[in-house]
Amino acid sequence: MIVVLVCMIWCRPESLLDSISQVDCVRTYVALVTLAALYGCKGEAGNLRTTAESLCAHDQGGKFDLTAMPPQLLTSIRQEDLDHLNKKPAGLDAGVETVPKKAAGGPATCIARTVSIRDTAATVTLTRKGGDGSVADYTIPFVKVDGAWRADYHLPEQEAVKAEAIGLIREAMTLTKHFELDKAKEKFVEAQKLRPGDPQLKIEELLTTIDGMIAKRVAGWWSKESEKDPMTDKENVYLLLPATDDISTGYSSVRPTLTARCVKGSPDLAVLVQTVVESNIYSESKAQYRFDSESAQPVMMTIASDRHGLFFHEPSKWFDRVVAHASGRLVLEVPLFGRSPVAVTFNLAGADKAIPIVKAACSH
Repeated sequence: MIVVLVCMIWCRPESLLDSISQVDCVRTYVALVTLAALYGCKGEAGNLRTTAESLCAHDQGGKFDLTAMPPQLLTSIRQEDLDHLNKKPAGLDAGVETVPKKAAGGPATCIARTVSIRDTAATVTLTRKGGDGSVADYTIPFVKVDGAWRADYHLPEQEAVKAEAIGLIREAMTLTKHFELDKAKEKFVEAQKLRPGDPQLKIEELLTTIDGMIAKRVAGWWSKESEKDPMTDKENVYLLLPATDDISTGYSSVRPTLTARCVKGSPDLAVLVQTVVESNIYSESKAQYRFDSESAQPVMMTIASDRHGLFFHEPSKWFDRVVAHASGRLVLEVPLFGRSPVAVTFNLAGADKAIPIVKAACSH
């Protein structure tokens, strides 16, 4: 305000500078008052504006380099947030980290647009221009603590919410493995409401995936995929049924799939196990199967060309067997290379709706 006071004295008639025209003096006075309003005596709003611009400028792509922040700026952050940072010295997923990270293209510049103050809460909105030239809106909430304003990043609260969202995602993934797709989607939607647009959780991508699975679902756990044969222009149809559980390959776990298909007008029924199966010199393998509580029966099967699957002989007859047990299950004991045989279980519910699709494709 010093410049304004100088101008006011300057414009008094008895001033030694009364040779300057009063019009020019008034113009100068207005300009100085405007500058004073912007950069002079700030008050709460001005201080919030300055603090917010400094904090925003230290933001490096959603993270802060705390080692580069002056101590007085650190004191403008809520103590609960600082305490939370001290518990996580290697960084925090909620958006603040202590490890320096060089910003692309240099430091950011921030200009405050609005300052809103209500009792002990305030919000500053800014325009942030990154060192890479990107421009984005930026908002910092503040809370008044012991008469001083502190930036409130809600870090402990955000981490608690994020942990809840991660828990929901894990539940959804488990439901997906058991093909309870509708329930899985509900869990993903709940997680999305808690953390919308979180780039780390990628919930939107998960929802897109589950929607795609639901769209392909035929009945029960059966899903359909198809493609146009480039040589015949006919539709190649694949009906896929995942096993009820994973099996161990010795190095990892895989989920076998029962595949009923019609390719180039020919039917096939196979079990794809994603690991090498045992076979004889005739590229055949002896397995065992049983439907529901029936006695186990031996069966000779042809191995896939990559040795990661087994094909049933006379697939059309097997289609009828599967449909006849559409309310039950099929257990197949698969001989694995260099390992003991492993039993794979398939829930056949919905086979009476799925298998006819393959038959119809092969009848054309």
